[in-house]
Amino acid sequence: MLVRNSVSPSHAFNVIGELPGTVLPNEIIVVCSHYDSHIGISGAADNAGGTAVMLELARVLASQPSRRTVRFIAFAAEETGLHGSTWYARDLLLKDARDKKKTSWIPAVDTTECQQHRLVFNLDVHGLLLGSNSVLVCGNDDCIASVRLLAKERGIQINVASGPM
Repeated sequence: MLVRNSVSPSHAFNVIGELPGTVLPNEIIVVCSHYDSHIGISGAADNAGGTAVMLELARVLASQPSRRTVRFIAFAAEETGLHGSTWYARDLLLKDARDKKKTSWIPAVDTTECQQHRLVFNLDVHGLLLGSNSVLVCGNDDCIASVRLLAKERGIQINVASGPM
C-alpha cells in the first residue's frame, strides 16, 4: 500500500487550562500531553491516552486547592515537529524579554512567567505496553527519587528509568 503525505501551512491550537496556586501562585507546574497523531502511529497510545490522563488529573485536582499553580496543556502538532510545545516555549522567552525591558522591572525582585516554571510532567505514549508500568524521568536524581518514593507510598509497582526522550 502506498501512502502519500504532504505538508501544507495550517493552524493548530494548544489548549491550556490553569488551576491557580493558593500559597505559591507564582510557581508553575506544567502537566502536558499532545492531542495529535500521525500516519503510522497508534493515536490511541500516542497520544490520546496521555491526553485522557491529563484531563482526568485536571478534573480530580480541580476540586482540591493546590499550593502552586498547575497549568494543564494539550499541545498541538507535536508529531510533525514539536510545533505546539516549541511555540509555547518561544512565547515564554519573548514575554521574558519584553518583561525585562519594562521600566518597572526590578531584577532582584521580579520574575517572569518563564522563570516561574518549576516542573513539567509530560504524559506521552500511554497504553502502548499494556501491563507495563514504567516512567522515564528526564531530570536529576532528586526527581527520580521523588517518583520512586511516590510510587512506593501509593503501592504502585513501577519501573523508573532516567534519560532523554
